[in-house]
Amino acid sequence: MQLSRKSAIALIIAGVVAVVAGGVAWRLLAAPKHLSVAVAKDGVDATIMGAFAKALEGSKASLRLDVVPVADVLAAGHALATGKTDLAVVRPDLSEIGDALGVTPLRKSVLVILTPETKTISSIPNLVGKRLAVVTRAPGDRTIVDRLLLRYDLTGKVRISDVSGAEAGKLLAGKQVDAVAMMTPPVGQVARRMMREVVGRDAAGLTLLDIEEAETLAEVAPAYSEETVKVGAFHARPQLPAEDLTTVGVSYYLMAQRGVGRETIATLTEQLFKERQKIARVAPVIHQMKGLDADEAPKSPIPTHQGAIDYFAREQRSFIDIYGDWLWIGLFATGGVSSAVTWIWGVYERKRRNVIHDLFERLAVMLQQARHADLDDLEALELKLDEVIRRVIQNIAEEGVHAHTMAALRLAIDSTRAAISERLALLRR
Repeated sequence: MQLSRKSAIALIIAGVVAVVAGGVAWRLLAAPKHLSVAVAKDGVDATIMGAFAKALEGSKASLRLDVVPVADVLAAGHALATGKTDLAVVRPDLSEIGDALGVTPLRKSVLVILTPETKTISSIPNLVGKRLAVVTRAPGDRTIVDRLLLRYDLTGKVRISDVSGAEAGKLLAGKQVDAVAMMTPPVGQVARRMMREVVGRDAAGLTLLDIEEAETLAEVAPAYSEETVKVGAFHARPQLPAEDLTTVGVSYYLMAQRGVGRETIATLTEQLFKERQKIARVAPVIHQMKGLDADEAPKSPIPTHQGAIDYFAREQRSFIDIYGDWLWIGLFATGGVSSAVTWIWGVYERKRRNVIHDLFERLAVMLQQARHADLDDLEALELKLDEVIRRVIQNIAEEGVHAHTMAALRLAIDSTRAAISERLALLRR
């Protein structure tokens, strides 16, 4: 069937609109989703998140990370709690996190208390009346020491001073303090560098105090955990600690707004573990990151996002799981639209056929009238025939006509014209 110019233009416009709409929809679906993450600037967490953002961009992943540097871990928690960012790296024992949910612990920091072996300090209770220097590198370093002293009923019974790592080393070497407390990673180059800042290259004559109440403290304050530092983790020769050390630690968590989608967080968690090796090139501390036990996650003191649980349980939802309902709705809607289009096209076809049928009826009547008409009637018939021919031409131009229909119209017009001519010749004899 031939299409009229108007119909062809309409179909072309509809096709272009469909292609453009499809392209826009594909662009929206295929465009990577951006998540913002608040992180303390100039720290290891900023290095981790910066490396993760670059890895996501380099791998053309479906997610992108926009790193938002803030003053410290407290500010990061505030940004998350107030909805300024989608994610944040926080310390749950310090940070205001609102109803945010955990994604995964990124790294740990443990408390170590260093004292000369010659001193009469063999356990935490022996710190009564002693001078304790607390190395404060980040918010919360003093908080965990205060919590520990409270647990041992030593609050106000220990002379505490807040110092830098370098100052602590000088005070310890000059015997101006009896012990030094500091937060450090439990293992790795960063831990050794922090320890070296305090003790120098020679750790001889120094020892670390076990925290026997670590497990109890972790039960009382769930944001803390009992940790074990392996022999020689901080210093190789002589080994420091000389034996496995029991202490208390805290985790730095990647946390997310409760409203961030389940599939988004599952993908984020998957990508974080997938890109860990790339991140470790600039932040080896990321090797401390361990996946959560999906069965234990509901019992965690830090509520875990369901998307993270999906990943750890290897139960990420498939494309059909996520969009299945919409696909069915789309199929039903498409069926409804196609039915409507078919009905409209049927109405249009019936109308077009009625016009053609009307032209045939008029030509048939004119052919019959031409056999018996007088001169005046024949002139009127010629005018009517011209009108029919005009209608045929208009219909061909606007709607298009089948070849066999055109042939039949041509035959009917020629027959009517011939009948009129024969009748005129007969009457003029």
